Amino acid sequence: MTGLNMYLKQTKELNAYDMDSLTALKQQYWNYSIDEQKKWFGKNIIADDYHVLIYRGGGIVRILKCGQC
Repeated sequence: MTGLNMYLKQTKELNAYDMDSLTALKQQYWNYSIDEQKKWFGKNIIADDYHVLIYRGGGIVRILKCGQC
């Protein structure tokens, strides 16, 4: 794959675009609404957790939750 941009961010650093992209990607694989995805995220993800976000062409293509380092 070429043209990839990779970012390592803590949950507390994720902006609205990141969250929207992340939940939209998750929705492709898990049949829950965007609102349900965001509720799950809020209950299960800690502010200090790390996430690897991989974007291609302006859209997110992969995510990896790493937890706390």
